[in-house]
Amino acid sequence: MNEQELIRRIQEETEATPIPDRLSPEHVAEDLSHSSKKKKWYQHPWINMAAALLLIGIISTTVWSINRSSSWINRADTSKNENASLIEESAMEEANEDIPLDADARAEEQGHPEKSKIQTVSDYSQLYQLLSDLAVPITDFCDDEILEAVTQPTVQGTTNAGDNKNTEQSRSDSSFYETNSQVNNVAEADIVKTDGNYIYSCCRQNGSYNPVAVAIARAKNGKLQSCGMITLESIFDEIFDSSDMKQRKITEDYCIEELYIVDKKLILLCEVRHPADDQRNTYILTYDIRSPENPKLLTSLVQEGAYKSSRLTKGCLYTFSEKWSNIISEKYEDYDNYIPHINQESLTCDCIYLPECPDASCFQIMTGMKLSESERFVSSKAILSGNGIYYVSEENIYFAQEKWNCGSTQTELLKFSYEEGKLEPEGSITIDGYLLNQFSMDEYNGYLRTAVTLSPVYSSPVYSETDSVQISTNALYIIDSDMNLVGTIDDLAPDERIYSVRFMGDTGYFVTYRETDPLFSVDLSDPSNPQVMDALKIPSFSNYLHFYSDNLLLGLGEENNPNTGDFMGLKLSMFDISDPYDIREIDKTVLPEAYYAPAQYNHKAFLIDPERNLMGFYIECYDKEKYEHSENYVIYSYIPGSGFVQQFSCNITDDSPYTEFIRGIYIGDYLYLVNGNCICSYAFDTYQKIDEIRIETDGAGN
Repeated sequence: MNEQELIRRIQEETEATPIPDRLSPEHVAEDLSHSSKKKKWYQHPWINMAAALLLIGIISTTVWSINRSSSWINRADTSKNENASLIEESAMEEANEDIPLDADARAEEQGHPEKSKIQTVSDYSQLYQLLSDLAVPITDFCDDEILEAVTQPTVQGTTNAGDNKNTEQSRSDSSFYETNSQVNNVAEADIVKTDGNYIYSCCRQNGSYNPVAVAIARAKNGKLQSCGMITLESIFDEIFDSSDMKQRKITEDYCIEELYIVDKKLILLCEVRHPADDQRNTYILTYDIRSPENPKLLTSLVQEGAYKSSRLTKGCLYTFSEKWSNIISEKYEDYDNYIPHINQESLTCDCIYLPECPDASCFQIMTGMKLSESERFVSSKAILSGNGIYYVSEENIYFAQEKWNCGSTQTELLKFSYEEGKLEPEGSITIDGYLLNQFSMDEYNGYLRTAVTLSPVYSSPVYSETDSVQISTNALYIIDSDMNLVGTIDDLAPDERIYSVRFMGDTGYFVTYRETDPLFSVDLSDPSNPQVMDALKIPSFSNYLHFYSDNLLLGLGEENNPNTGDFMGLKLSMFDISDPYDIREIDKTVLPEAYYAPAQYNHKAFLIDPERNLMGFYIECYDKEKYEHSENYVIYSYIPGSGFVQQFSCNITDDSPYTEFIRGIYIGDYLYLVNGNCICSYAFDTYQKIDEIRIETDGAGN
């Protein structure tokens, strides 16, 4: 295809590119209402800017594609590229060919999604050109509210019935709660952790919104004792020199994102903003807590980019961050300004990967670290990509990057294997539709199962109520270990979208919604021929699904009026899945005054233990008759024949509660509520309050 023909084709496709369904007014409003609950300082209101960013993306993609048809800029890499004293234009054109221009068209001709190897950057000059083409004067507009969910232990503790590989519930001999996770033996971090003797909680300091300290409290038989404090100021006093510290405002430039407790070690995942250029770095700090009253900083590692997520498994930590590169005013030779850095070292070209269609001047950075060798990273990789979703199985890491193609939404899945901290690329595939969250992906017996919503195609680039549209639909794809598509179910629940997904063994369950709630059960035992077994329709939907036993599936969501669709309150549902061909809602309870629960969208906030018969979560309520707003933490149990029984309700009385910082955990026979800087304990047998401590952080530090 010559240059003129390429330009003509790009212009035609750009003019015909519609706005995806996810950016329609009703969906934008809905997403905004949910994501507004989280107010981190490094976030920007991406939902409000979505339409503008879409147009920017279209323009950027057009420019990028046109430039790709031209020759690359000849540059000399005098310091970091062994090959180049001067890069010949023909060599640059050959590098261009390594990146497929029209993979989606090829996939359509073949009748299945395109599977390919993950391409690496050939040299820094290629990367510089790509970044120059993709750069826009807007940074840090990604939303990470949708990324994270629940956590579960790799260390001693309880396990969840919701694990995709366990059909039987199990419980260790230890008696303390650990954060839920999607995958057994793959732990996720949270803001509160316990080792069964001490509680470690992220807390605020000096009026800051974000956590800037870790409080350590002894917890024994319900009695609480404050034992120490780790503050970010004290941490970075050890890392940075005093002059650097004086130029920083603690409450604005530092944030403790999450933490782990494992093998007598405390791992802090922190984010640091540099005021001069507004760039973020992610710090991984490892502490020796054999003496919790006197924690000792062992090692400090840093990777560029804002913290996104992490996983801890098999004695290794995998950390994901996001770095935006704006190089419009930079020179090609200024590598430090646009090449991702790990511990002050630039990533080499063979560690920087290119998706089929790079869509942003942004890097997704992945690192692997052994806990036994926390002074170094074993492996470091980066993907030239904007915001996406991570899913980590017991063997592989998947990164899902959403992209638009001719007005429809597609998702490119990149697969990396991991072992002993080392990351290796395995392949990629592009599928139609977009994923809701990490639970939309699940790996079982070597197959990746994905549930997606296919966005409608609008007749014009500007949406209006009168536009004729193709209705949205949903699909399920099964992909083998070589990233080949082997099984598909299409056209599920037309004119609806997916609200929640959960897989267990050979069965998948997912909820779609518009006016009624179809809960689908899907037989996945034959990967080449998945089959829908049942679709239960009720006038509500579940945002979160959790396997309460082999035969019971718990749902947390909303109840709506079947005639009007009006919201009637939050809802707990219990589904009988003993016969997946005949799913039944056997019990439900509606909380009419409750209108929001963080556990609907962040299941780290869901205290759930089927063996103890516990389900605890924070709710926001509004009494329409008294015009009163309240916040409460509630605990329910489920009794067959009696349904859901409320065991506990506590009004949250903190002066300025932040919902994402409220957690419920247990140690032995005692419940501990961590609400910002306040910890309260209760006895399970009576739910009577035992003790309370309020953590004072002003001026504290170890």
